[in-house]
Parts: sequence; C-alpha cells; structure tokens
Amino acid sequence: MLLCVVHDDADTAVGYLWCHPDKESQSVFISDFCILPPYRGRGYGRSALVALEAMFAQTEFKELRLRVAADNYGAERLYRSMGYRPTGINMRRPIANSERP
Repeated sequence: MLLCVVHDDADTAVGYLWCHPDKESQSVFISDFCILPPYRGRGYGRSALVALEAMFAQTEFKELRLRVAADNYGAERLYRSMGYRPTGINMRRPIANSERP
C-alpha cells in the first residue's frame, strides 16, 4: 500500500510511505518512508506515522514495524520519540580478499 504524504495547505506531495499489512503476523511493516528534504523537521513524518496508526487502530492489526539504517539518526530519534523500540540488529562484514569481476 503506497500512501502519499501531503502538505496541509497546498495539497503538495511532501513524501510517501509504503507499507505492507500482514494479517498472519497482525502487523503492518513500513518498508519505505520518505519525507522530501525541504520538508524534513516540520512534523510531516510524525503526522504521517500518527495517521498510519489511526488507519489501522480499529482493525485486527496489533503493531507497526520498520527498519531504520544505523546512521539515520534523525529517523531513529523520531521513531524512538513515538514509542518504537529496537527488536534486533543487522550486521555485516566485507569479504576479505575477494576477487571482484
């Protein structure tokens, strides 16, 4: 489900939110969420997440889930301030001495 985040006054798109409701897990996974750079820090991200939660509040879905990049401090700060909590950690390691074509 692709949702457009719009500016209150001008009906201008300021971002988008792409989510996947999963009935089996009773969760809604936010797979991509972006507020365009000129509109960041103005409350659009928070408002979009509040609206998404309201959209699913009276349904069988129990939680919202997402992943955030470790270096995306602004997004992590937003999510934590809204009650999102870490549930795991992704790790990686480059392959040493591997030949690249």
